[in-house]
Amino acid sequence: MPVAAGGAQGQPIQGGGLPGPALFATPPGQGNLPPGARFAAGPAPSPYPVDFHRSGIAVGYANDEYIADLIPPRLAALMRREYRFNRYPIEEHFTVPPTRVGRRSAPAMVHLSSAEDTRSVEDYGLDDAIPADDVTNTAPTAMNPIDRASMVLTDLLMIARELRVAELVFNPAHYPDTNKITLSGSSQWTHADSNPLRDIVAAQTGMIVKPTDIAMGEEVFAALRTHPRMLKATHANDGDSGIASREAMERVLMLRIHVGSARVNTARPGQAANLARCWGKHALLYRRDPNTDYKGPPSLGFTAPYLGRQVMVGFDPRIGVRGTYVVRVVDSCDEAMVAKLAGYFFRNAVA
Repeated sequence: MPVAAGGAQGQPIQGGGLPGPALFATPPGQGNLPPGARFAAGPAPSPYPVDFHRSGIAVGYANDEYIADLIPPRLAALMRREYRFNRYPIEEHFTVPPTRVGRRSAPAMVHLSSAEDTRSVEDYGLDDAIPADDVTNTAPTAMNPIDRASMVLTDLLMIARELRVAELVFNPAHYPDTNKITLSGSSQWTHADSNPLRDIVAAQTGMIVKPTDIAMGEEVFAALRTHPRMLKATHANDGDSGIASREAMERVLMLRIHVGSARVNTARPGQAANLARCWGKHALLYRRDPNTDYKGPPSLGFTAPYLGRQVMVGFDPRIGVRGTYVVRVVDSCDEAMVAKLAGYFFRNAVA
C-alpha cells in the first residue's frame, strides 16, 4: 500500500498497514481551535507513540552473553522518575538483642534504623529510520523491518548497559580496602603457581555479607576453567588437564558463575574496528538476594527501571519520497550500588 504524502489535520498517515501520526501534525480535535486555546484543550500526543507489540519484543529480547541484569538486577518498574530506597547500618544485621522473655514481661522492642536516599533515572535510547518503501516491499514471510530494527536497537542498548554496569561494579574506588585486591605476576590466575581457589575462598570467608555469585569476563573464565587447581578440585583427582564445566565449578565454589562475553568497538569513527571485551580481566564476588527491593535486604545493588523498556514508532513525511518510519527504543533506568560491603573485587585477575 503506498504511503500518503500528507494527511488531513489530526489524521494518522498510513504506511504498510501501520498507522503513524505525522511529526508536527495538528493533534486530533484541535485543528479548528485558535492557537491560544490548543494548550488548554490538552497536551499534544507524542510524535513517537509507544508501540506495545514491539515493546514486548524489546522486553522479551535476551542474549546469553550479557550479564548486566544479573549483577544489579532489575526491580519492579517505577511510575515516576525519582525514587527512594533505604540504606541500613550493617551492624544492625549482626547485633543480637536480648531474646529471653520473663513470665510477666514483654519481648524486647527492636528499632531498625535506616537512611532514606533519593535518586532518579537516566534516559537511554536509540533511533533508526525505516523508509516506508522498505515496509511495503517486504515479503509476507520475511521479518518486518520495524520488528528487526526494534531487536537491533535493543541489542545495542543492552551492550551499552553491559559497558555501563561493568564500569560501575569493576571500579575499585567503590569498595573498601578490605574488599578488594589487585593481582599481579604469579598471583594472577593465568599463572600456573597461582591459587584462585584459595583466593576466592579467602575472600568469601572475610566478607561480612556472604556472597552468592561471582561475575567475570570471558578471559578470566577461560583461565579458571583450565587452571590445574580448579581441574583437580572439580575432577576430584590429581589430573590437571582438560576443561572444567561451569556446573562443576559452581559446585566447588558454591557460587553462581556469570560470564560476560559482550564486546564493544573502542575505535574512533572512521578508524579500523578495535573490539574489546566489556568485562575486561577482572572478577567480582557479590551478594544478590532474591528478595531485594527498594527497601532491602542488603545486596550489592539493583537497577531501577522507569516504565520498563519501550519501543516507540513515529512517522516522518519529510524524509524519503513516501515518508519514513522512525523506530525509537528507550530504556530509562538507574543502576545503584547500595551495599558496597556485599562485593569483593579482584582487579587484574588474569594477565
